Amino acid sequence: METPDITRQLQSDIGRQVRALRLARNLPQSDLARQAGVALGALKSLEAGSGATLRTLVSVAQALGRSEWLHNLHTTPGPAANASGRLRAGKPRPPAAHGTSAPIEVPPHP
Repeated sequence: METPDITRQLQSDIGRQVRALRLARNLPQSDLARQAGVALGALKSLEAGSGATLRTLVSVAQALGRSEWLHNLHTTPGPAANASGRLRAGKPRPPAAHGTSAPIEVPPHP
């Protein structure tokens, strides 16, 4: 499946911003990767705009002191967000009755 143009553009823009901030702080990639707790290759991929995990992006943003880059993603609840702002799928579940859990029945495998 081909990556849409907007995704590639965002990856590239974020990578350039990370690289520019790292260079402005005179940090070698290896130092930033160590500070962020990510693999050097993961940081290189992020800076190159060739894709990165969400964990890498969050860890690097925190290491650079730029958690606010992610703030809007975290605090803007969408239609499927619960009270804490985390996303959930499907219908809301009723509260669990404490101490009254029943075993889950699993049908036999045919």
